[in-house]
Amino acid sequence: MYDQDDRLSCMRNGEEDVCNMCGGFGYLDPLKRQVCPDCQGTGRVSIYLPS
Repeated sequence: MYDQDDRLSCMRNGEEDVCNMCGGFGYLDPLKRQVCPDCQGTGRVSIYLPS
């Protein structure tokens, strides 16, 4: 379970969060940026094949 305090500054590396750009589920990379697999941080959701 996640902690109730899910503020971005308090989230642990790799913890899932809702993407601020497109609303999809992303995760925090080691540099504490939010990286979303749906929009890659651009806010535009594109269809791509996973590597």
